[in-house]
Amino acid sequence: MAGPTVTTPDGPFTLARGCDGCTLCCKVLEAAPIGKPANTWCTHCIRGAGCGIHETREPVCREYHCGWLIDGSLSEEWRPETAHLILTYRDEGRSMSVHADEDHPDAWLQEPYYSQIKRWAALSLGVGGRVVAYVGNQGFVILPDRHVALGVLGDDDYIFIERLPNGEWDARKMGQDEAAALQASSAGL
Repeated sequence: MAGPTVTTPDGPFTLARGCDGCTLCCKVLEAAPIGKPANTWCTHCIRGAGCGIHETREPVCREYHCGWLIDGSLSEEWRPETAHLILTYRDEGRSMSVHADEDHPDAWLQEPYYSQIKRWAALSLGVGGRVVAYVGNQGFVILPDRHVALGVLGDDDYIFIERLPNGEWDARKMGQDEAAALQASSAGL
């Protein structure tokens, strides 16, 4: 059974399912325009029911749809309140963010999640995307065979992913100056 049809910048889109009382995004994700930090319950959230100001909620909330709502192929074990994970597709589906509930910081490392997240990473890397897991402000780049802990990711940090000569993938974070220098050297400047 399909979920509700929502309005997006690209036109109407029918979700695979509805929230049906799931409110984990109201805790785990940041909503800066309304002053809600990550990993704290939104003051408007009615746990197990939904948003207390649903009809007048801000665009940051109105326009957000997690992977569970969008992707009908995800089984019930991926329901955010079951998995303790929020999946967010980015870059027209080439990239994904996996946000773990800080009360369950290792949820993304558990099976069946970790194996599937690594499979998604392999697909993403093949099309110029990436998969990054977050536990609070700690970031982890997911690669096909492992993950790389990047530590705290700040606004001025860049994630650099490269394929090594031996065919394996590696990742690291770098500052703005290092990223600019790398970009300039790869452009032959």
